Amino acid sequence: MAPLREGYNLNQVIANTPVIILWGEPAGDRSIDFVTDNIGLYGYTVPEIVMDEAPFDKILLKEDRERVDAAFREALAEKRPSLLADYRIVDKAGRAHWVEDRTTFYYDRGGEAVLYQSCLMDISDRKLAEERLSLLHDTSMAFMEELDPGTLVRQILDKALEFAGASDGLVSVMEGGGESRRITWGEGLFKPLVGMSIPMDRGFMAEVLKEGRRIVIDDYHSYRGRMDMEEFRDITTIIGIPLHRGRRILGAITTVFRDEVRAIDEHTLDQMDQFAAAASIALENARLYEETRREAEERQKAERRAAEGYGRLQNIFSDVIRTMGKIVGKKDPYTVGHQERVALLAGELGKRAGLDDTQCEGLRIAGLVHDIGKIEIPGEILSKPGTLSRIEFELIKTHAQSGYDILKEVDFPWPVAGIVRQHHERLDGSGYPQGLRGSETLPEARILAVADVVESMMSYRPYRPALGLKAALDEIRAKRNELYDPEAVDACLDLFNEQPGFISEG
Repeated sequence: MAPLREGYNLNQVIANTPVIILWGEPAGDRSIDFVTDNIGLYGYTVPEIVMDEAPFDKILLKEDRERVDAAFREALAEKRPSLLADYRIVDKAGRAHWVEDRTTFYYDRGGEAVLYQSCLMDISDRKLAEERLSLLHDTSMAFMEELDPGTLVRQILDKALEFAGASDGLVSVMEGGGESRRITWGEGLFKPLVGMSIPMDRGFMAEVLKEGRRIVIDDYHSYRGRMDMEEFRDITTIIGIPLHRGRRILGAITTVFRDEVRAIDEHTLDQMDQFAAAASIALENARLYEETRREAEERQKAERRAAEGYGRLQNIFSDVIRTMGKIVGKKDPYTVGHQERVALLAGELGKRAGLDDTQCEGLRIAGLVHDIGKIEIPGEILSKPGTLSRIEFELIKTHAQSGYDILKEVDFPWPVAGIVRQHHERLDGSGYPQGLRGSETLPEARILAVADVVESMMSYRPYRPALGLKAALDEIRAKRNELYDPEAVDACLDLFNEQPGFISEG
């Protein structure tokens, strides 16, 4: 350990760590009296930060200054021991970087703040991933609502280019029984090619459609299957992702980059695969809708076919809902299976509690997405193995309101958004986010609350082992009519008495 105490070794360690430490007096303009040498990661020297008159304002992005200063002053006024905040700092070259700031306050015996210490961690990559997840979610929601195939194809390409950060791309669909593909929409260098039909044995997309999987060509100039077309001479990197439902190939999305080879990280490519899955569902949805519309116009008496088409649309709608639920799973793998099991249990409890079929279906749909609000919570908190801090738990609690905000714009035939917002409310008003009591909550929300508690206690979580079915049933039995709806509790107890393995433990 002795050599590590030598100055030059310690400086080397500090220079290579991603955490920047600074401290100073909290009064006035939040001066900085000390900062570690690795502030150089953002192009600054220590004297530039320590000796400047308003150093913290200098490195804070202008748009974030008022918010950050208000949070800092509020924490001091309330004499909090610490503060956790996300904001952007600007490097010397003028580029913005997201950081997570964990600040600790030190007070004298009189309760006055005398020192603050901040640890800054760059979270730009995490923020980018969150923005892409949010874009993926917003895109899926927009796709659900669009049934015109032409408009939908243009939306899919626009969002794909935004997602990839490219300006050139196309969407092609299969035609002629799979003998050729047609470019249905293009942007950039592909725009003049809209409407062109290309044989299935030619070009990069032929390989993508044949293989039925995503393919990335880092250097198109050296690609053996390159098409010798003048329009393609500047292409460097090309990404092709198939659109399919099951084993049936619908077409493909192509995004390209010109002039320089682009390195696309695997995380971004995985998210593009999810994007393509949502787009495929939407295209199939639109295709089925269009078929149903034409049949209705051509044959007024085709009631059976219309009913079958509606059934297919209902299945696809469920697929979309599950896709929305799985988006959260990119941050918290436990949430996907949890939502599926809660939906199954809640639907059965609804039947036993006397809800009609329509209400039970709405309850099942709400169960599949009841934790979608967790998409706005950092993955590190969702999968944290230890005990959550008070601030972290308060952040977790926001997921019910966030879920409502995400779902309220969707025109569901059931009160899905309201059920999601209320699934953590309790009869005695001790729940969140609104502290509602008894019948102030929806009947479906009271049933979902019981299903959620039981499944959660039965299942493993990163911060604890599974507690088992007995503990879960003891919990709802003990707090029946205090926290949990008595009819929902009785239905749950009866169900597991009859079918102990209705949902699996572990």
